[in-house]
Amino acid sequence: MEIEPKSKGTRRIRIIRIKGHFSGVLFVMVSMTLFIPPLVQASPDLNITVSASGQIFCPMRNLEIHGNLTRNGNPVSDGLVALEVKDPSDDTIVVRTLQTGNTLPAHNITIIKLMPCDPLLQPKNSFHRGEVACFLVFINKTSPGQQPVLVTLSVYDATNVPIGDLQRTQFTFLGSGGVAWNPNFQIPTWASTGTAKVIVGSYTDWPSNGGTPLGPENSTSFTIYEPGGGGSSQGAQDPSTSGDPEGTYSLPFRTSIKAKTGLYTVYVTSSYQGEQATANTTFLVSIPDVNGDGYVNIWDLGYLSDAWLTTPASPNWDARCDFNGDLAINVWDLSILAECWLWGP
Repeated sequence: MEIEPKSKGTRRIRIIRIKGHFSGVLFVMVSMTLFIPPLVQASPDLNITVSASGQIFCPMRNLEIHGNLTRNGNPVSDGLVALEVKDPSDDTIVVRTLQTGNTLPAHNITIIKLMPCDPLLQPKNSFHRGEVACFLVFINKTSPGQQPVLVTLSVYDATNVPIGDLQRTQFTFLGSGGVAWNPNFQIPTWASTGTAKVIVGSYTDWPSNGGTPLGPENSTSFTIYEPGGGGSSQGAQDPSTSGDPEGTYSLPFRTSIKAKTGLYTVYVTSSYQGEQATANTTFLVSIPDVNGDGYVNIWDLGYLSDAWLTTPASPNWDARCDFNGDLAINVWDLSILAECWLWGP
């Protein structure tokens, strides 16, 4: 600020004017502080939760993934949830689309046909263990415009175990119309005989990448039988749960006998009325095989008994018996051993 030294009176007047201007700015700043409401970061309107029915599972044991979908705190009764499970090697073993109620949301992509078939695309409803099973899938889009699509096909045997390699294809619809897909995979020799279920779903991308469902699943069934023998009378268990309360979803399944041990990650996503929600959780597949012989039996129980109620500071501490990793050997470790009792290859 420069003040010309013409006279003391002039100098005083200019200073008074400057002070008056500063007072006005200060008044405006104080007024804004008092009367403008503070900025508040709004929480997302759409919210999804996910959890597993336990923390540690043995191969071939039942588990359930469940959660709820809400908007503004209210259950969403016409939502779709994409669910993906990745194993410790980051391979996807499960991809599903689950409903949160009996009403479907509007969608423009539909799996209009799903048929088990032979390599010549002739209908075929039974395959033996070790055989290559083929499928014919038609995907239809009713709206114009481009749309990237991920389509997956997964199979569950009669005991609700996901079997075979997860089949997938990715492409982009340039407008409305239909696309045919002819995936195939070899049925594992360890798969249970009986009625198996095949499920196809469509997504914007993998749920682990934030992809969401583009429409409901489609499913069908076929029979797995033993080569040279009769089929099993065991029926398929539906890998999805029906009758859940509105706004909730659940998926029961079993890990296979070939399941890798280690940490599994579950990703869930949903898109509803222009909003998107994501969540994830983990569970552990482990074998409480203390002596490393490949079985869970009386010998492992003996080791657990020797280390009962110990911690790392105890003279008889045995870290191999701390199955849940909480640095204490107690009833929680015993329950894990009981869950996997008599497990073996």
